[in-house]
Amino acid sequence: MMVCMDLFIGGSQTTSNTLDFAFLAMILHPDVQRQVHTEIDAVIGHDRAPALNDQRRMVYTEAVLMEVQRLYHVVPLGGPRRVLRDTTLHNYHIP
Repeated sequence: MMVCMDLFIGGSQTTSNTLDFAFLAMILHPDVQRQVHTEIDAVIGHDRAPALNDQRRMVYTEAVLMEVQRLYHVVPLGGPRRVLRDTTLHNYHIP
């Protein structure tokens, strides 16, 4: 059960981080925001919710999301660490 919970939390956090950084990138680059908005309007419009098959027609938006994931660390890379034996590093004792 814990593995399922870890996968769920990990997947949702990655999605959330990607969206956070995508919004930040579009705030910093209004020209990109306009282009993404234009593509969303052209592909999805205003009369319906997005569908999974819309993704293949949203080339620019997909590229922006890939670039966001390339530029920003959307996956936390630092996890817990431990030493295998007592160690001293630069006069710091690490048990």
